[in-house]
Amino acid sequence: MCALRFSPFTGTLDYIGNVSATGVTEINGQTGNNQSLVTGEAGTDFNIDSVGNVHTFNLPYANGSTSGKLRQTDWNLFNDKQEYKVEKKTITLVDIANMYVVLADTPRDASKVTMSIVSGPEQDNGVDFQMTAGNGGKRLSWQSLQLNGQLDVGDTVIIRYF
Repeated sequence: MCALRFSPFTGTLDYIGNVSATGVTEINGQTGNNQSLVTGEAGTDFNIDSVGNVHTFNLPYANGSTSGKLRQTDWNLFNDKQEYKVEKKTITLVDIANMYVVLADTPRDASKVTMSIVSGPEQDNGVDFQMTAGNGGKRLSWQSLQLNGQLDVGDTVIIRYF
């Protein structure tokens, strides 16, 4: 019967010789009659630590300097990310009369919505425009704000949000 040893450096099983028909006599350099396989989280990447006939398969949690598995909270945060949306709108007579435009989607955080006039400066959320609850939270309004009277029919605005 042949004996194999796991190499943590190559990730392969290496042939190390023959053993008697009584079973495995060595695992990863450990020769005890009883061998234990356990899990752990030590190190900065996946590794197998073999000491005293105990073989610990370490898979640490990932962070800024460690490769490893994700915690459930990290996965949820990653999985809940929404893609950045960009809308280009041409201001109409109806938009001027209403003093708002309606976005295609509801922004996740109204305070993070940005708007700029094409060939003009970026406008300040809360100063030049504001997000209001109308149309399910999709209304970008400039009523009573600095953009009131500044936009004209045919102006193009770029709106960015998550």
